[in-house]
Amino acid sequence: MGKKKGAKKNWKSVPVSSVIDANVKKSTNWADEVDQALQDDVNDHVPHKTVVLPTAPRASRASDFDETRIPHVGPFQIHVSNVPYELEEQELVEFFEGLAIKHVRLPKEEGKKKGYG
Repeated sequence: MGKKKGAKKNWKSVPVSSVIDANVKKSTNWADEVDQALQDDVNDHVPHKTVVLPTAPRASRASDFDETRIPHVGPFQIHVSNVPYELEEQELVEFFEGLAIKHVRLPKEEGKKKGYG
């Protein structure tokens, strides 16, 4: 068998009281400390002001759009977005039937439609 290992010669024994400070504040709950720190941060900032947000959807609210900018004499051009990629130009013409549509263009990139026209 091998030799028994002896005690480390360079190690010194230190009393526990010299390592642990008796005056350390004991924490009761770390979550409470975090909440208090966050609350202190909130109180340090500029006072908040109350903002009243609209309660109705945009579509039902009054608009500040200037209707005098809308042209009354054609030809008119419209932009339609969120169009399915599979939609054909003829289907778009049929959707707007009753209107005098002269031209429909659904742009493509590398053979795939872009989703608007």
